[in-house]
Amino acid sequence: MNENWNHIPTSHQVPHTLFLVDYFLKLPTQVSAFFLTHWHYDHYRGLGSNFQQGFIYCSPITARLLERITLVDPQWIVAKHNNEPFLVDKVQIRFLDANHCPGSVMILFQTSEGSNYLHTGDMRFTQDLKKELIVLNNICLDAVYLDTTYCHRKYRFPSQAQTIQRIVHKIQNMNRIPFQDSNSNRIDCTSRHTLYLIATYSIGKERIIDALIQNGYRIYVSPDKWKVLRCLEFWNEDIFNEYFTTDPAASPIWLVGWNRVAESVPGRLLPNFEALEEMLYMANHCRNRQVFSHHHYSDSFHPNGLLQRVMALVPTDYLYMEYLIVNIAIMMNCTISLLG
Repeated sequence: MNENWNHIPTSHQVPHTLFLVDYFLKLPTQVSAFFLTHWHYDHYRGLGSNFQQGFIYCSPITARLLERITLVDPQWIVAKHNNEPFLVDKVQIRFLDANHCPGSVMILFQTSEGSNYLHTGDMRFTQDLKKELIVLNNICLDAVYLDTTYCHRKYRFPSQAQTIQRIVHKIQNMNRIPFQDSNSNRIDCTSRHTLYLIATYSIGKERIIDALIQNGYRIYVSPDKWKVLRCLEFWNEDIFNEYFTTDPAASPIWLVGWNRVAESVPGRLLPNFEALEEMLYMANHCRNRQVFSHHHYSDSFHPNGLLQRVMALVPTDYLYMEYLIVNIAIMMNCTISLLG
């Protein structure tokens, strides 16, 4: 292989090919095809509107995100469905579900010489996923490029289902008297006092959101997050329009960027109190503004009340611990809680 490839980590290469996986920086000129396992920045870094070095093979969800959000020219994007083999340079390629985030895939490469290589990308292994990977049962893999971030035995996480249930129950148990729209089953406010911030990445945590929707809760998202979620096609049009809003005053459950809530330091979560206070102020400012624009409301109260408490939920794999509760007194004598 040309010396121009020497700077590229072998974990991004496929032996005996000119393929690159999840690598778009300082590119050599002779790459014949690019493969993207999923749309997280640490995997697509380097992609943008000026990319024109070759075709990028990815899942349909990732393709939509690349085109609509990352603004890659669609002429370079090739969407392929899971478990539908295709050929590139005489290599048979198959995408397999990675169970990580919407559109995430593992990639199986099978060369004409009989070599087999599996790039897992970021993969969440479960027994259910094992059943879906039956195609690998009779294949002898020459190499597996494995995500080993949490292979150490010290990492013992609850199941995804347990985490989702815990978050939903936490919100439900905090609020016994929700405000409900008489014209629908949607719950527009979970509490007269609490702002809930659910930390998310660019994509991921959609199953938490879906569980809240299934329990009747409406979700506030920023306009940028709205555009990203539309690309996922995780919910049909009616559900999406009913349960998502870009009006901060319409729901006390907000999806926010992970770094807006906290950062992880060895052994604990470090809350971003300044940002939490700013978001509480913003929520109440929007509620007050709505009051003044609707004369049938009282002079000083949103129909669901001003918010006096912030509860931040941080469902991250980087750190799992029993609930960490941090209380401080800020404006209106409110309380901030960080749950990780």
